[in-house]
Order: sequence, then structure tokens, then C-alpha cells
Amino acid sequence: MNIQKKESSRIFYAFFCVAMRKGVIMSWRKCRNKLFALGLSALMWGNTFSGAVWASDLEMQNTTVQEQENVMEGELQEKSEIQESGSQDTDESGTKMPESKISELEILETETSKETQESKLKQKEEVEKAGLEKEEVEKEEVEKEELKEKFEQDKLLEELEPELVDSGLYEKNQAFHLFSATSSKLEVKWNESFASFDSGLMSANDKMNSSIKYVAATDKNNPDLKGKQRAVYCLQYNKDGPLGDVSWNGSGRIAPSLAYLLYWGCRYIGEQSVWSGYQTGYGWKYDYMATQYAIHIVNNEYSLNTFYSHLLNSSKKESFYKIVKKMTEDAINPVYYNPFEDGWQKFKYSLSDTSVTWSAQSYNGKAGYITKWISQKLNDGQVNCNEYIQSRKITVDHNATVIWKDSGDSSDFRLWIPLSVYLELQAEGGTITASVNGTHSAFLSGWNYLSVSNPDDFQKVTLLEGGGRNVGHSAKVTATVPKKDVKCYINLQKLDKETGLDKPQKNASLKGAVYEVRNAKNIVADKMVTDENGKATSKALEIGTYTVKEIEASSGYELDTQTYTVTFSNTDVNQTIYRAEVKSQEPVHVPKEVSIELEKEILEKEINFANGEPVFLFEVRGTKVDGTECVYHKAVSFTREYVEKNKNSDGTIRAKVMFEHLMEGVYTAKEIKVMRYVLKDIKEISGGVRKGETVVFDLKQNEKGSGVFVNEKKEWQDWSDDSYCENVIPGKAGDAK
Repeated sequence: MNIQKKESSRIFYAFFCVAMRKGVIMSWRKCRNKLFALGLSALMWGNTFSGAVWASDLEMQNTTVQEQENVMEGELQEKSEIQESGSQDTDESGTKMPESKISELEILETETSKETQESKLKQKEEVEKAGLEKEEVEKEEVEKEELKEKFEQDKLLEELEPELVDSGLYEKNQAFHLFSATSSKLEVKWNESFASFDSGLMSANDKMNSSIKYVAATDKNNPDLKGKQRAVYCLQYNKDGPLGDVSWNGSGRIAPSLAYLLYWGCRYIGEQSVWSGYQTGYGWKYDYMATQYAIHIVNNEYSLNTFYSHLLNSSKKESFYKIVKKMTEDAINPVYYNPFEDGWQKFKYSLSDTSVTWSAQSYNGKAGYITKWISQKLNDGQVNCNEYIQSRKITVDHNATVIWKDSGDSSDFRLWIPLSVYLELQAEGGTITASVNGTHSAFLSGWNYLSVSNPDDFQKVTLLEGGGRNVGHSAKVTATVPKKDVKCYINLQKLDKETGLDKPQKNASLKGAVYEVRNAKNIVADKMVTDENGKATSKALEIGTYTVKEIEASSGYELDTQTYTVTFSNTDVNQTIYRAEVKSQEPVHVPKEVSIELEKEILEKEINFANGEPVFLFEVRGTKVDGTECVYHKAVSFTREYVEKNKNSDGTIRAKVMFEHLMEGVYTAKEIKVMRYVLKDIKEISGGVRKGETVVFDLKQNEKGSGVFVNEKKEWQDWSDDSYCENVIPGKAGDAK
């Protein structure tokens, strides 16, 4: 057969396939007449063409004109039965359809006669275009790409993608054709045929006896790291299946109807169809074959009736055919595959857990805490598609360690922290956050792959794979360390510095010393007061650092000027009570001598020596540093001679009295009431403070106290008074003189 004849034959066959598909919705007899008319035209255009060639091409389709008429009438009957069945949201086994389906199986409406005429004219144009020079064909094909699917059409119509007949089904997908397939080259393997594992259902000599094909497990381009092998499907049954390397030729993706079958059918070797409604019940091999035959039928390679006629009379025949029929009818219903038109099925990334806890476990010989395994999940709505994760990265705070389960981008992971970090977080209660970032394929899709060795002699194949481009994903997981109820106490012991004992010397006392406790923010957290044994305990404190300092010494001891630092750290996961010991050693206080100077001030003009010399009496009462109490008295008198010598310019006269050799302590000074004079004021106080008609001197901190008592005359009698006031001054040996 010369090349021209061969091309004419192939043109007629291509158009014959087109008409076969359209024949579902028109009178077959009319279509047949049209086909023969167009076929004759093609013969004239292609010079000579024998009837034997026509018969040969038609024989390749395994049908005569009469058989095709019966086939098409059978398909019309099938569609009529489907329309009469009404709305169904479950398959015949009662299995619920996937969410992407709708409850009612709709059949495409019969085209109007106008549409039929337009379709015939379009078919004629396609046949005529097929005979153009190669340059003109390529130009026409570019226009067809822009309008339909971006397919390369540099071959005859027979060699074009079968879905070109249904190009109008996925006009919305044009933009996605710019994206490449996941892999440019794959290694395909096949072994078992349908007849090899079920010769009772399919004959080994039958041209429809298809083999199971898959991506080799050793293929470096196989992205699945879980050990699964992707199922591969043929698109041209009348050719041998490719074996070995296949490559993506840069043309477009498969039709959405075929993508639908790849998505819901058998995806992986060893696994049943994804949707239970498409599971044959005989195992994954039968599910694979059902998917393969449905692809051939939807791809317009032969009809359902033709396929049925090639099945042998087996107990599995009807049930197996029923699944193929259902998959086919669902796939050609746009309502079902519409979700695949705008990018097909997109992925959703997530983690198996967003919040985890810790458990004790060492890592690399170090004690610490670890989380459970956390899984990455890339889901297409039905199954885990982790094989399409392209990269991974985790950032985590508190310098936590990320442990990967394996080297794959989709690997599970867990977090580990050393014991010290866990204890630190436990004291306050804290959270470690891990941020997971990576990329994955944009969506599930399918492309056409051709044999590398001889693409013209072997079938095109396809498979479900991630593709288009990579998109980013992110997720977070938190691991919380619960706060532990910890109570911290400071135990203080005051000791005698000279003896090192908790017993005071002589009249000193360990009781009553005051210690101030401040936290790291220099805020007073507590005040401790020692008991008679010199002991004190703080209130319950939190984990942290504190300072302890004496602010008031007990009787008989010097003030401890040292500052003590105490730090509480969480050192045990299960320990809730922590104590710190502070020892304050203080020397016994050696009392120093102190003195009090008191002055009496009166006006010189208020003195009447006829009544005698004015005499005033002071009393000093106090508690020595050793705790003993004491009282002292002294008098001051204004003689005529003293007044004459010590008269001030303002008319006042002062006379002083000294209380010397006193032991340090706290003393109170006052005057004893006398006749004719009353207390007017107390001024020029030093080393003490006035309290009413007294002055209190703190002579622990000060060595001397002083004050001026001012008096004024109350009675003005220039004559003698026979009444008198007797002052008795008690005293004893050793009192101040």
C-alpha cells in the first residue's frame, strides 16, 4: 500500500471514529450513508484505494457495518434504560456515591437536527484539512490548540488524542496545558494480562485482552516513597502496550472524563478502586481491568456492547460488566467530571495533630522529653497523596530537636527537648511551636506519554499524577509543657557569730530580728521575723531568684549587713516542694555610752527672787540595749548670781543639765511640774522626737540627744507664799550624777 493510500485510509478511519461517537445521537442509517459518501470523496482525493483496504481497516475495529448498526442501536437502548431509571444517589449495590457526584445520573440530551448538520459539516472540514500540506496542517492545529486544548496536531486525525472529539468538554482547561507533567520520562512495566489470571472471562487471543501496567518501583521519577506503584493505562487498544521508557511529548492533558476514571478507579498496584462503587469485589486486578476498559470505551476506541460481546460466559461476566458500564456512564456525564475541569482535583495539606503532649525519653544518650510521631497529610479529598509533597522544612522554638522518621519529604516527625528545657518550661508552663513549611503539586492530573523507542508502534499511556506546578503549604503544631504547682520556702537560722551557736550570749536575744525577702524585680516578696531560737521561714514562693537581708537586729546583736542570694530551680519533674537554707551570723552588740543634754529656758523678767530661786526637775526614763529599764532625775536652778551672769539679749535665761554615761537604748525625757511655771514649748530637739510633753531619744543609732524645754510664769505674786511644794528625788547608787 502506497503512502497516499495509507493516509487516505487513516483519514477515513479517523472520520469513521468521529461519526461513530456522534452516531449515538443521530440515525445510524443516515450517518452510514454520509460516511460512505465522505469515504468516496476521500478515495478520489487520495487517488486509488482498494475495497480490501477498507475492509482491513474496518476489521481492525472488530465490526462490520451491520455490527456497528446493532452496536449503536444497543447503546441507544442502554441510554434509554438509564433515563427511565430516574434519580439515583447510590449504585446498584447500595454504595453511596462520592461527594463530587450528584444524586441524579443525567444523560446528554439528543442534539437537535441543526446541531447534527453543523457536526457533519465540521467533520467534513476536519477530513479535508487532514489532506493539507504539513505546513498548513500545523497552522490549522495551532488555531485549534488556542480554541480547544493546546494539543500538538502534527499527525493525521487517527493519531490525534481521542478526546479531541470531545474538545468542547474542557475548554476551561486551556491555561493548564501550559504546565508540564510531573515527570518527563517514566519506566513502564507490565506482566499479567486479563486472560492470564481469568481465562474464563477473557480469551488470551482476544485483541481486547489487556495487561496490567505500572511505573517501575526502581524508577527514580516515581515520587511515591511509601512503596506503592502507580497504575498506568493504555489509550489505544489496537496497538501493543509500551514496555520500558515512555516520555511526555509536551502535548496536553487527557480529557476530564478520563481523569475522572483515573481519580476514582484503581490508582495503585495492589489497591482496589478508590470509590467502593467501582470495586468489582474480585480484588484489585479486576478493579484495574475495569478501570482500563472504561478508559478505552470513554476514549471512543470501542463501545460498551462491543466490549460485552468479547467477555466470555463466566459467573463474573455480568457483575464485572456492570462495574465497567457504571464507570463509563458516570465518566461521560459532565455533571460528574465537572469538578475536574478547572484544574481537576486540588490538594489539602494538614498535620495529623495540631497539639501534642510530652513523654520522658532519652535521645542520643541524653535525658529529655519527646512527642508522638506527627504525620504530614496531603489529601485529595479521598486518599492520602503524600507522594506529591516536594519539599519540607521545620522551624521550632526553644532549640527543640526535630527527629524525622525517614529521609522523604513526606516523612513523619517528632520533637525532642532535653530535661533542662522541660523543667524550665514546667516551672511556668510553656509551649513549643513547630512551623512546618514545604511545597507540593498543585493538583492531580494526567498527561499523554509515548514510547521512547518507537512512539508510532506502541500505545499512548497515561496515569494519575500530581502536576502543573508546585505550591507552598504551611501548618503548625504545638507541644505544651503543663505548669507544675511548685512551692519554694526559705529557712533562715540566726546564729551568734562568736560562738556559732543558736544560743544568745548574756542578755542578748535571737528573737525579733527582721529579714526582708525581695524577688528578681526588687519587689518585697516577704518579711521574716526570727523566733526565740533565731529561726524564721518565708511564705510559699515561686521558682526564681531572691535576696535576703536583715533590716532590724534583735536585742543585743549587731545588724547583719550581708545580703544573701537564693535561687530556686526546678530540678526534678515530680518534685513540688523546694527549700533553701540561709544562716545569718551576727556578733553580740557591745553597748556604747550615750548622753542626753536638757536645757530650761525662762524669761529673766518673770523671776521674783522674793519667792525664792526658780528650781526645775527633769526625768529621763528608758530601756537599755540589754533590755533593762532605768530612770534618772536631775534638777536645774536659777540663782541670782547665775541670772546676772548669763542673761541673754532677748531677756531669756537658760540653764542646762547633763545625763552622762548612759547605756545605749531608747529614752524618754520630761519635766516634773512645779509651782508658778508651766511648759510652753520644746524646741531644738536632736537625736529624738517630741511626743506631747516629752521627747523620745533613740540612742541606739545616735550617741547624744538634746532638747530645750521652754517655761512661762503662770502666777504673778510678789509676796511670799506660805504654801510649798516638796520634791522628792529618788535615787540609788550608780545613778547618773
